[in-house]
Amino acid sequence: MFELRSRRHRHSSESGDQEGYFVAFNDLLTGILFIFILLLTGVVLGNRNGMSDLQALEAALKEERAKTEQFNRRLTAAQGELGNRQAADNTLAENKVKRAKLLDRIAAKLKAHGYTVTVDAEAGVLRLPDSLLFGSGSRKPDHAGGETLRLLGGLLEREIRCATRPTSDCPLGSTPFLEAVFVEGHTDSMPVRKDSNNPYYTDNWKLSVERALAAFSEMKKSSPYLERLVNAQGRSIFGVSGYAEGRAVADNESEEGRESNRRIDLRFLLSGVSWQ
Repeated sequence: MFELRSRRHRHSSESGDQEGYFVAFNDLLTGILFIFILLLTGVVLGNRNGMSDLQALEAALKEERAKTEQFNRRLTAAQGELGNRQAADNTLAENKVKRAKLLDRIAAKLKAHGYTVTVDAEAGVLRLPDSLLFGSGSRKPDHAGGETLRLLGGLLEREIRCATRPTSDCPLGSTPFLEAVFVEGHTDSMPVRKDSNNPYYTDNWKLSVERALAAFSEMKKSSPYLERLVNAQGRSIFGVSGYAEGRAVADNESEEGRESNRRIDLRFLLSGVSWQ
């Protein structure tokens, strides 16, 4: 009897130990699994963060590429604009040289006939003194002035045609570079006196305009085609204006200065760029 009970007690004790062992082992596996799950979660989260950083980097690179491409486009446009400006500056410089040569040719031919005029190459002006063209107080050219203007008209017809719409008979290499030619009347600052010798105008504005119109009219007598000359855009070349004493080239306090201010200017304006 006793032996049977002892066996049962030993069997019961052994079963309890085994159950405790399995419980402990199970708890250990559960703990290990929990730790594994935590580690796996960390890895997954880390991978997600890594993907997020990679995507952010790719987005930043894409944005920088777009900025670089935009900068390159702007740089190319700026270089093109700079090239155009440089080309325009070169054209302007070349056209100024052509205009200066044209004015010198006209002045030299007038001088060969005994008529002295002044050239302002930088401003593009051929300057005819009042004493060369008009008698004192007159709005019409005198005999010598008429001859000068008619000779000038003939010279201008050929020169301007070759500088606006060159034809086969123009010098080799002729190009259109003139926009317009203004016939300008200028006076000194002395007030005009209206009397029996001067019944036509009452102030220097009218006198300057009348003399400019009279000068152009005289030039057309030898060269009627002047009035029909047009530039490369098909617009009239000649214009007439009067400035009274507003564009003095000398001091009006002296007689010599006033004499210089009484004049007819032919102003040659360049095409293709700003008028110079």
